[in-house]
Amino acid sequence: ARWDHNPKRHCPNLVPNEYDRRRFPRLRNATSVMIWMGSGPNSGVTWPSLVHYWNDWYGSYVHSADFPRLVVRFEDTLYHGEVMMQQICMCAGA
Repeated sequence: ARWDHNPKRHCPNLVPNEYDRRRFPRLRNATSVMIWMGSGPNSGVTWPSLVHYWNDWYGSYVHSADFPRLVVRFEDTLYHGEVMMQQICMCAGA
């Protein structure tokens, strides 16, 4: 996935800030930062925002599987590791 961004100035780029609007012409009047897959935003698949991309990516795991599954955000394991592992073990029956 690709998008107009400078991670040192603004991350994760869900909506453009003033720096983004000055630096990237396509974001001057945008309300979100478009994501694309391919060589550029005019070729390949696009999403209106990083949130839309994330929902499509993880939605395929949730909606296409015919077995029980658990989706855990990496950030939750990083910041709340012990509590998350306890909850995952309880969910799995351990």
